Formats: sequence, C-alpha cells, structure tokens
Amino acid sequence: MSFPFWRRAIPQIPPIRPATEHLRFLVEKDGVASELTVKELERQFQITYAPQLAFAKLRTFHKLCRKTAKFHRKGMLDEEQLWLGAYFQKEILTSPLAPVRLRWIDDTLGWGVFAEKDLAQMEYIGEYAGLVRKRKRSDVKNAYCFEYVIAEGESSSYNI
Repeated sequence: MSFPFWRRAIPQIPPIRPATEHLRFLVEKDGVASELTVKELERQFQITYAPQLAFAKLRTFHKLCRKTAKFHRKGMLDEEQLWLGAYFQKEILTSPLAPVRLRWIDDTLGWGVFAEKDLAQMEYIGEYAGLVRKRKRSDVKNAYCFEYVIAEGESSSYNI
C-alpha cells in the first residue's frame, strides 16, 4: 500500500523549538497534586525538558537528513513509519503536552506517567525526545541512552 502524500523533501534545517512558558505539568506525590512550570519541573526532577529532538551539532542533523533521504530513495523506510510521520507532523512540530500526570508510585518504582483520560485510538501522546549525538563508549553504562534508528535493521552510530 502506498501513501503518496508523505513523499516530501527532507527538511534542511531543524524545526523551531516551541515556546514552553505556557506548559504546566501535573504532578502528584502522596496524594498531593500540583502543577509545575517547565523550570520548576527541571529543578525538582534535575532534568532538562526536551519537547523535541535536538541535535548536538548542526552537522549531525544534516548527516542524518542525507542518510534518511538515501534510505527513502532505496525504499528502506517502513511505509507505516513514513505515514505516521506525515499524519502527526503538526504535533511533532508543535510538541503539545499530552493529558498525563506524573505520579509517585513508591520507593522501589519511583515516578510513573499516567493518562488523565481514556486515550482514543491513534491519539498523539508524544515522541521520545532529547539530544541526538554520536554514540560514545561510555554510553554502554548509561541506560538512559537510546539508539537513534532511521531504518529497521540498519545500525546507527547515534543516540538520543
């Protein structure tokens, strides 16, 4: 099956980062609920909030665009993967906050993410975002790094 509407040129510059000042995260611990701004969330959880993919170097972004275009020309990209990218293009570019709540579970499990409402089939929740960079040897011991895969079955030297 073919979905011709997604056959567009690969972008040549990274997307503009959406504004995050208006975002509020629902957080609950020990039955006490609160809303946190991005800055408060980052401070409390000692993280950096990434609404979209970011690239350590612009050169990395351009290299991955060329590699993706090459895989696309060779027919190596999965039709569903391409279709989903086109279908959720607006959401990927604007990074809306899904209706979820961060909730403390216990000392063993820590924090969990829970839907605030029943989710409809094909409802956008989010993308796994973070800094895309060249993999390092030290990443083997860092469980938070995930391989940045372009095409199924093709190895990648990049992590998120």
